[in-house]
Amino acid sequence: MGIAIRELLALEYFEGFRVLAGAQNLDREVQGVTVLDAPDSFRWTRGKELILSSGYVLQQDPDCVARWQQEGYLTQMACLVIKAGRYLTPVPPELIRIFEENGIPLLEAPFSVAYMDLMHQVNVAIMNKTTKRFRISDSGSFALGETSYKERKIRRILQAVEVEMNFPALLWDLTENRAFASSSNFQRVVEAHGLGGTDFWEPRQPCTRHTLCDSLHMVRYRLQEDAESQPRFSWITVPIVFEGTPRAYFVVMESRGLIDYFDEYALRIAALLLQSVYEQVIVARNVGDIGFENLILLALSCRDPARFLPQAGALNLNINQAFFFAVLRQKAGDAALSTRRAALSAEAHRLCRDSGARLAFLSESECLILFPFGGKERERLQMRERLEALCGCMGGREGDARLEAGYFEEPGTLQDVPRNVERCRQALALGQTLYPDRRIWSYEEFGPLAWLKLPEDELSMMAREFLPLLGDPRNVEMLKTLKVYLASNMSFSDTAEKQFVHINTVRKRIERVNDLLHIDWEDSFARMKLELLLQFLKI
Repeated sequence: MGIAIRELLALEYFEGFRVLAGAQNLDREVQGVTVLDAPDSFRWTRGKELILSSGYVLQQDPDCVARWQQEGYLTQMACLVIKAGRYLTPVPPELIRIFEENGIPLLEAPFSVAYMDLMHQVNVAIMNKTTKRFRISDSGSFALGETSYKERKIRRILQAVEVEMNFPALLWDLTENRAFASSSNFQRVVEAHGLGGTDFWEPRQPCTRHTLCDSLHMVRYRLQEDAESQPRFSWITVPIVFEGTPRAYFVVMESRGLIDYFDEYALRIAALLLQSVYEQVIVARNVGDIGFENLILLALSCRDPARFLPQAGALNLNINQAFFFAVLRQKAGDAALSTRRAALSAEAHRLCRDSGARLAFLSESECLILFPFGGKERERLQMRERLEALCGCMGGREGDARLEAGYFEEPGTLQDVPRNVERCRQALALGQTLYPDRRIWSYEEFGPLAWLKLPEDELSMMAREFLPLLGDPRNVEMLKTLKVYLASNMSFSDTAEKQFVHINTVRKRIERVNDLLHIDWEDSFARMKLELLLQFLKI
């Protein structure tokens, strides 16, 4: 990316410049500015530079231009700018002829022009042009946390990058685990080199790594075929970071060479625009989540729909929308769930982005998720799968809060918040006691047991004859065997098989039960009470 000489001459600063030759090729692109201070200076040029000269070199060595032409350097430059009234007064006709024949613009700058000012004006012109290209308007409305707004802005920024720089671009969203590309050109290029996924910021193939901008963490990766070969293919990666956490990676593929000096302007502007999009969406989403959270807390505290439902309308929530309810809770002894709020919210939005699920923290250790129900039975299964995935993905790193979930499978509206949250909490309480080897439980699976709510003091009173026994490890094994024995319809063989012990061991333990507890095995109601009590005792 650069700027045409014609565009520069149209600016007010360049009004005093004269075109001496090459007027037919003023559309040549300027991709840098350099100063000619020696006859062999062209050896260190890349091409497409605007060359500044006082004319001293041309005066001392008039044949140097012919050598530049012979060696191919002349046609590589964008144009040559000579200061008027210094060493070449006037500019030699032979010099004008050579530039005219080769179609290279030759300009004469006023004597008063300072090199630094001229370079600054070129840089400013490029910045203004690039900024104007990236002024991406959006006529659509912007709702809190709206995904469509985010997608529209990202795609337009990426398309502007490819148009401006002529290199394909991509943004990999970590939260949603999806990619946005400027065009199909990006996929064609990367497939040819076997790249994909995390390769753009954690390359698997041998490559070099060079930092282009520390503040933006902008890095160029250049692939190598093997450890001895020269780099052959490169791309530039910029992380999009919010609150210290990478949310996406912006990638520009240098598929036909390296970006030029002015391309880095476009790259920086695009990265900052993408950063701004993520900040807008995340902040808006957080504001929306806080409003939703306040609504849920109000519903739980007042339990009067007439008080909290009007606030639902203010948040654009449909009070007749049906939801599946689920309560997530950290495992006992883990770090407070609220300390991982950002990570949990990001994972929830990633896993549930297509369902429109909403999340609200109820306490330091609990949060509620509402999954919209659209009337399709498969949504019930999807809800369970997402809960499993959410509980599974948290707790993978030290300090994370491991999650368990209780859910209610019958859809309800916002008016059902108090009752359904209690049902989810009851599913958690029963699940942790009855099925501790699992991490999610539904209220419905417990049947009539879901109606039982035994306070700790009541449970201790009802289990008073068991509690003294728990101090002896032999008695603990006996009670475990009793629990399995009752669940196995009092079958010695089934109990032995489930406990991986000899059948005589089971018989001896049951005999010890009879000696200590004096159970009436003929009384079905007594057996049921005993089985329920053993379920609630954490043996």
